[in-house]
Amino acid sequence: LADGTPPDRCYFVGGPGTNRDSARRAQAFRDALATRGHAVRADQVNHGAWSFEWGWRWASDMAAAGKLKGAAVLAGNDEIAFGINHRAVDEGLTMPDGLRLIGFDDSRACPFMQPPLSSVRVPNRIVGVRAVTALVRRLTEPDTPTIHERVRTTAVIRRSSQF
Repeated sequence: LADGTPPDRCYFVGGPGTNRDSARRAQAFRDALATRGHAVRADQVNHGAWSFEWGWRWASDMAAAGKLKGAAVLAGNDEIAFGINHRAVDEGLTMPDGLRLIGFDDSRACPFMQPPLSSVRVPNRIVGVRAVTALVRRLTEPDTPTIHERVRTTAVIRRSSQF
C-alpha cells in the first residue's frame, strides 16, 4: 500500500455480514487488495454489529493476539472505528504510527476524535432526495421498475490514517 502497510496487515471490520452495505464494503475491501495482488485471508474480513462495542471487542481480540499494532483498518462505520480507537488508546497505540484507521459515514464526531478520524463521506442529502423521488415515482406509477443508483463517496483523510 502507499503507506507501506503490508496487505496482509489490512483488515475490514464491518456490520452484520448479511447486511447489504456491510457486504458491499467488505467486497470493495477485498477488491482493493486483490488489485494489488493480495489474496485476502478469511481473518482479514470481520463482520459483527454496527456498534462501538463490536469495534472495541474486535480490537481487544487483535491486541490479545499481538496483531493490532501496525495494522491498517477500514471500519464499516464510524461507531465501529470509535470502538477500535478507544481500544487502541487502551493499548498505548497512537495513530497513525501504531495503527491506521478509517471509518465510514464521516459523522460529525470524526474531526473531534483524537486524532481526527479519516472516514468515507456518503452524500446523505443526495441519497435522501433520490430515495424520496423514487418512492414518489413508485407511488404514482406502481408498474415502474425498481431502480438502483450509485452515489459517489469521498475519502476524507484526517490524521488517523495519514502517512
